[in-house]
Amino acid sequence: MQELFQFRFMQTDPNWANFLYDQKHDKIQLIDFGASREYTKEFMDGWFRLLKAALEGDRGVMKAESESLGYLTGEENDVSREDFGA
Repeated sequence: MQELFQFRFMQTDPNWANFLYDQKHDKIQLIDFGASREYTKEFMDGWFRLLKAALEGDRGVMKAESESLGYLTGEENDVSREDFGA
């Protein structure tokens, strides 16, 4: 979460080959930052509101934030719209 909400920078290829285990320090290390991406504060603030709404089960806010972020475009099928109570 710190990667997303504090740094607003994320390695976007989290496959098993991009992790190493450091046995000496008992830590997992992330490698290969070639697919990393930076996010704006505005985008991450919206994403946080979407995540919070999902945790609270607030489908109205989920729908509004999903539209604001561009996840929902208005071209979704009926089943997708039903997920938001639309």
